[in-house]
Amino acid sequence: MIKLPEPKKYFGLDTESDFSYYTAAQMHAHAAAVSAADNAALREVVESTAAADEFMDSPEAMDRLAVMARAALRKTK
Repeated sequence: MIKLPEPKKYFGLDTESDFSYYTAAQMHAHAAAVSAADNAALREVVESTAAADEFMDSPEAMDRLAVMARAALRKTK
């Protein structure tokens, strides 16, 4: 699981309250890291399959690949 970065802190002035927030750059970087991890998990599943070409010809094999991909994605979260 990829954790969110530490949020930025805003320390309010006299009448303002303090709060934490994420910048757009932090959220874009986090989303990119999660996508990279998901892509790596999917690539690993596909590369571990002995006959990858069979998935293009067989609906049953496509279903098996989908099940394997979902399982790999669950492991990364």
